[in-house]
Amino acid sequence: MNRRTFVSAAIGALANPTDRAVAQAYIWTQEMKRRNLTLEQGLSDIFASTKRAGFNQIELMQDFFAPALRDKTLAELRRNAMTAPIVYFGGTLHDNVQAEATCRRALELAGAVRGAGTIALNHNPDPKLPRAPKAEWELNTQCEWLDHIGRELAKKGLAFYVHHHDPEMADEAEEWRFILSETDPAVVSLCIDTHWAFRGGQDPLSLLKEAGSRTASLHLRNSVNKVWSEDFSDGDIDYRPIAAWLRSQSFNPWLVVELATEPGTPSTRSLEENLKRSRRHLNQLFGV
Repeated sequence: MNRRTFVSAAIGALANPTDRAVAQAYIWTQEMKRRNLTLEQGLSDIFASTKRAGFNQIELMQDFFAPALRDKTLAELRRNAMTAPIVYFGGTLHDNVQAEATCRRALELAGAVRGAGTIALNHNPDPKLPRAPKAEWELNTQCEWLDHIGRELAKKGLAFYVHHHDPEMADEAEEWRFILSETDPAVVSLCIDTHWAFRGGQDPLSLLKEAGSRTASLHLRNSVNKVWSEDFSDGDIDYRPIAAWLRSQSFNPWLVVELATEPGTPSTRSLEENLKRSRRHLNQLFGV
């Protein structure tokens, strides 16, 4: 694998937002399932509750911009004086046929998010099933498509971030490091998901230092005894060194609170209250 030398431009601070605090909407999809409601039925509560919790910005998933839901999503953003600076989507990129379809969806999504205050799309390349490592030629194919999508989105005035879960952390984060090395920093930035890094056996701060200014966004979650917490609070990951390092480097990535539940996650408060508590903790740690 040929390592690509990349410039040290402050890609992670392209937007240099004054308010870098963002709530990720994934937890709301879990909440709607718990309430036995469709996304459309819960849409008004999703935005109003997130706003009352202290967030002016929300990272949405592509589902919010499906044709049947797009106009309602935009209306709720306006009604609550919120923006969706980042929109998340998935898809396969290590196979050329499937990658072409993923690219088409990305460009369609780029058009659908107009009016949402979106500055970036955040993509997680699908893993190779069943959690098998991707061959080097598959990783090369994936990186070529990441660069291509990044260039096409740049033409539309959008940045492009690459997210990960724990499969990319296997074998000393081989896939993650391949993406870091073999994609063009001018059009591909990184979203480091701190807890998926932790769950994959990697140190989030070490990855952050390695990625440096290519880090455009951090997904933030914590756990107690390795079980996801119901709010973003102290736990298995000590976020204070991460916050200190960001300050020392004058980096300003988006700070995205991504709550989620799994078997064993406590349920002692409403989701709105958990978001409020998470917002306060975010401010205490990162000063945002």
